Amino acid sequence: MPPSTPSADPVVSGTRPVRTALDLADIVLGAAWIAVCATGPEFIWRGARLVARHFEPSELWTAIPLGLLVAFFVEPLLERLRSRATTGDRAHHAPTGHGRGPAFHALSGIAFAACAILVHDAMSALAAIHGPLLPSSGPATAPAIALALSWALTPFAVSLSWWTIRHPAICALFCVLAAGAPVGAGLMFDWSRNDIVTTALPCIAILFLGLHRLRRGGEWTATVLKSVAQVAASWLAVCLLLDLSLDAAGLKRFALYSPSGFWMDVRFYAGWIAGLWLVPRRVA
Repeated sequence: MPPSTPSADPVVSGTRPVRTALDLADIVLGAAWIAVCATGPEFIWRGARLVARHFEPSELWTAIPLGLLVAFFVEPLLERLRSRATTGDRAHHAPTGHGRGPAFHALSGIAFAACAILVHDAMSALAAIHGPLLPSSGPATAPAIALALSWALTPFAVSLSWWTIRHPAICALFCVLAAGAPVGAGLMFDWSRNDIVTTALPCIAILFLGLHRLRRGGEWTATVLKSVAQVAASWLAVCLLLDLSLDAAGLKRFALYSPSGFWMDVRFYAGWIAGLWLVPRRVA
């Protein structure tokens, strides 16, 4: 037999060519999934700090009936429907919850409901603080959504670039959008020049390092997750050492980060990594 010749396309496990509308929906929603996770830690952190100042324990009592409704009705119904959709009618009588009893489902449902209430309160608090971002005539949560959108644009565009690597022309378009996303977000939402630079430089490095490694082949999730983690850790470590050195030399005004800005980026990259780990894989 003649030796096999390598394909011209990158051999990337965990992704597949875009051939149908469903493939396109998978890519767009997968990128949105990752972007939401990237914004999650910072969003919840800011909101939780605001909520903690005016926290009423009585609010958590509403989590009990809501949690029981989720645990005993909504979750089993959705799980049964998912099972039927994936394995056919034989799953109709399959037990749900992998053998876990009602106590487990009740506690997990109540915990989920409590988290949902806290996140909702966090969104409302952020909306009240960041109201000037959008016209006051819009929905109450619109300012908070706009704030989250400013953080989500870059990981969303970068993920689209990585997932379309089998289509060079489309990938190149998304690369341009991803590289320009930090600048665009900065101009749209009035970021400082430092904020734009400290977002653009590592994110562009993440974008092209991920593309380079994907073109060499490998499993999609592991490849891009490692790219984000390595660039983010290196960037944050170098910036921390540089800023500490500038501070010791009495040149703190030239620092790249403020303390709050540094930890904001730590939470952003942690959320991005979590999103890459949690998003469902697209099987080749």
